Amino acid sequence: MKPRVLIVDDNEENRYLLHTLLSAHGREVVSATNGAEALEKLRAGRFDMIIADVLMPIMDGFQLCRECKNDPGLKDILFVFLTATYTDDKDANLAVSLGADEYVRKPVEPDKFMAIVEEVFSRRRKKGRSPIPAVSSDENVSELYSKVLVEKLENKMLDLERAQKALQESAAELRRQKKALEEKNIALKEVLAQIETEKIRVQQQISANVGKSLLPLVRGLRHGASELQNRQIDVLELNLQTLTSNFGVKLSGGSVSLTQRQIEICNMIRGGMTSKEIAESLSISVRTVETQRNRIRRKLGIAGKAANLATYLETFGRDSS
Repeated sequence: MKPRVLIVDDNEENRYLLHTLLSAHGREVVSATNGAEALEKLRAGRFDMIIADVLMPIMDGFQLCRECKNDPGLKDILFVFLTATYTDDKDANLAVSLGADEYVRKPVEPDKFMAIVEEVFSRRRKKGRSPIPAVSSDENVSELYSKVLVEKLENKMLDLERAQKALQESAAELRRQKKALEEKNIALKEVLAQIETEKIRVQQQISANVGKSLLPLVRGLRHGASELQNRQIDVLELNLQTLTSNFGVKLSGGSVSLTQRQIEICNMIRGGMTSKEIAESLSISVRTVETQRNRIRRKLGIAGKAANLATYLETFGRDSS
């Protein structure tokens, strides 16, 4: 008959790992999630060994061991503790005082743990089921149990205090970082404002230079110019004026993002030139001009609409001035 083992642990993963390990070594395994549930299963069936964690809800491992060793029908069942929380010598001494056969601290290798389990079974086979004295409820055991629990509670409180201190330090560091970031943002805004001021100054300077120097020269080219040449001069004037307004900036940036060639064609359209005249002026085909016009309409968001491109650009230019 296979040895029957009861695993008592509130952690599902721990139960699964132990169940797999013990089953692989020929044990019949049953599980319980706490001491109270374990007692019900122990009194309802036959078991050869109990492997229990210490820290569990409702009834912990120490209480379970005490109940078992005080119960005539359960006191002969081998009892092994397997814990990662209660690892002090005081904990092990309390377990022995309660009648435990072995006290195993995690982490422990599976092979080593199975060797311990087999050793506990071996000791029982050699000694037989000798009478095990019931654990008394004297003050010594109760006092030791209370000391262990109080010590664990104190350690938990210390852990919580350390965690709270670490959290406070993290919060303080986050506040420092936030303040530093806000200061950097303020500095960045100041730099951007200076850049914008400089852009306005440069634009005003360019506008003044264009108005005083370039435009008079361009207008002087009109003397004796043909109609087509006058159209081209109109476009040149528009291009120069674009440099001194927000029109070109709006066309080349943001969601519009026209190319330089498309901006040039826009200025020619604003100047009243036809696709054929634009093609001749730029030495490209009329088909290419029409393709660019369609792309310009799409980028301006008027594709498929009845809006006249020249009129739209004129309005766009006034809004940008």
